[in-house]
Amino acid sequence: MATNPDIIKKIKEHQLKFEKYNEIRLGNLKRSLSDQELTCLMEFIPYLLSVNITDLPGYVPSEKTPFGVFDYAPSQRLAEFIAKRFPGIEVPRGRATRPFIQMIALIGSCGTIAYTKQSDFDFWICYKEDGFDRESIQHYKIKLRNIESWIYDNLNMEIHFYLNEIGRVKNNIFADDKEQLSGSSIGELLKEEFLRSSIVLNGKIPFWWVTPVNANDATYESWLSASKNADLNERFIDLGNIFSIKQEDFLAAGLFQILKSLGNPFKSIMKLGLLERYISNHMESPFICNIIKSNIHQDRLDHHDIDAYLIMFDNVYDYFNSIVKDRDALEVLKTSFYLKVEPMLSRHLSRPSGGYEAEKIRVMLEYIKKWDWSGAKIKELDDFNNWNIEPVSKLLNNAKKFVLQEYRRILGFIETQKVKHKFTDQEIKAISRKISSHFLVAENKIDNTLSFKNYPPEKLLKIEYMRNRKGNETWFLSKRLIIDNSPSIVIIHKDKTLLGLSVWVSMNGLFKKDYTRLEIDTGLHSLETNFLRELISDISTNFMFKKINAFQEDYLKDPYPVMSYIIFNLYSKYSRKIDEIFFLYHDSWGSTMFEVFSREMELLHVLVRILNGCMLTGTDFEGALNVVSSSPFSSTRDFMRLKAFIKDLFTFFIEGDRNAKKSYITMMGNQHIVFYTKKSGNTTVIDTIICESELKMLYSLSFNYGIKSLIRVDPSVKELHFLKTIVEN
Repeated sequence: MATNPDIIKKIKEHQLKFEKYNEIRLGNLKRSLSDQELTCLMEFIPYLLSVNITDLPGYVPSEKTPFGVFDYAPSQRLAEFIAKRFPGIEVPRGRATRPFIQMIALIGSCGTIAYTKQSDFDFWICYKEDGFDRESIQHYKIKLRNIESWIYDNLNMEIHFYLNEIGRVKNNIFADDKEQLSGSSIGELLKEEFLRSSIVLNGKIPFWWVTPVNANDATYESWLSASKNADLNERFIDLGNIFSIKQEDFLAAGLFQILKSLGNPFKSIMKLGLLERYISNHMESPFICNIIKSNIHQDRLDHHDIDAYLIMFDNVYDYFNSIVKDRDALEVLKTSFYLKVEPMLSRHLSRPSGGYEAEKIRVMLEYIKKWDWSGAKIKELDDFNNWNIEPVSKLLNNAKKFVLQEYRRILGFIETQKVKHKFTDQEIKAISRKISSHFLVAENKIDNTLSFKNYPPEKLLKIEYMRNRKGNETWFLSKRLIIDNSPSIVIIHKDKTLLGLSVWVSMNGLFKKDYTRLEIDTGLHSLETNFLRELISDISTNFMFKKINAFQEDYLKDPYPVMSYIIFNLYSKYSRKIDEIFFLYHDSWGSTMFEVFSREMELLHVLVRILNGCMLTGTDFEGALNVVSSSPFSSTRDFMRLKAFIKDLFTFFIEGDRNAKKSYITMMGNQHIVFYTKKSGNTTVIDTIICESELKMLYSLSFNYGIKSLIRVDPSVKELHFLKTIVEN
């Protein structure tokens, strides 16, 4: 074993090499940010995370709100940016003496060849729990949500913060992670994904980067101990080691990760390729971060050596090229990669580009030369945003076919015992059910498969209604283009339902409030078009998959709602009563569904399903449900009462003591309704009783007794005020 002086020398060498690599990644990111204000925002966000100042975004009015980022001090350029946007705010220039945040890193496609103007910004924020109680950390989480909302509302940018505690990350446990089925192996994959894609913006360096390539846990700990003895550990953050993973663990965790990304064709294909390649013994380790680390230590810092997307694509393409006989499938892989990277080669070939764009173009030119693509094909792909519905559908269907084919291959390996695995028969059945569910076509299911690339918001869109001779309705989404100096209409999407079309527009980011002009031809329906525009905008913000936490054990259960909308009177422009209720939801299997009801009483079953979903996920009312209506019903007392009742109901059951026996009393029509908790196995669930009389309702309450017994009466129902006084006092 190397002596301590040798280890310390190597740690310092590796630290310098990592810092050089990180600067290259950071430089690539800054050069790819075309907007100067966006560059300033990248500096502003760490500042907001380090302070808690009134009138600045993210302020939480509590002295217990933690603050400070390790070794962070604002620059003069940032001070000028803040003075311009927030006059009167004094910028503290010193460093925090006891910082809460130890590291801020940017993860994902930023700084890689796959970054585009439509890419999200995902921040990993690491803190040490020592000295901070749960209330303080909860305040900081509120701060993060406030900053996310402010940036979206003011800059129309989607950013996400992932707050992780250092000790938990070392043990491969992440924010909202549940260790089920595959133990901590999912945590290993999340850690690997972080290491391969991250750019450290502020704070400490993960110690893993300065240890030897493929160092085992014993070597990692001995080097960590040496750094502490030499007082070097202040510069590093100990997120634990990662060097290898058993095939059966990688299969379990990898398959779950892929199940989560089924709606994204490119992600699915890439993750399937890495998983298949490893379990088929075509590679020693599935971890891309080990390849990047090795290249850094050897001073190999070209794009193909350090860009995780390029390394991953090369590995996956080489594997599929060696085993897949279907040339169409390989063409899907190449096409999806080109669309993801979005180099727009036909635009740049005629004029030189500078900065990072030139490198991106150089790399992609190498690929298309190797693939022998024609100029016409490149021009066609560069015009993907203007493709009509038929070629897009064909490409998407080919991708789905490819994904399904590879899934079946992996499941075949599992079922025939060709690879080691930990799955029970029940788990294999659950995986098959989830895959079948995703590809199933149903009347009340909305296709939530995202496109191969992020669509930019459109300036002008049109929704049109058509009905054929048989009475079948279809809604079309189109946009107008000028082609060869002539106006042309391009049909982007179609759906049998208006709600399905509206959700597709929202999830694919085509509509941007105050930017997109949306024309709506309502056909035979009496629609309030302004409400539909507001609904599409609202769904774009509050109905995003990224806000959903999916857990492995969910696939062993029947699907349940995890994020929902209750929409009253979508098709009713003049009604002041309930004509129709749409229940729209993402379920725990990743499907997007809707159901239609016509009576208020049918809401009971819907509310019970949403409540039981919240009991499983712990999601609060704001994160779980939105209740909206078109006017004039939206301005009636009945709607206001319904909305207040639903919020009160959720607050009562979801917040407070989960172990208490709870009952909630309300009225619908002339009937008394009791929502109540009961045990189902080891789980607490919520159910309802419909009572035809007050006497029967009181009798049902007699079963709710015990020390931990809570009863609440709906305050919005006047007829229950007397009962409320008796029960709650």
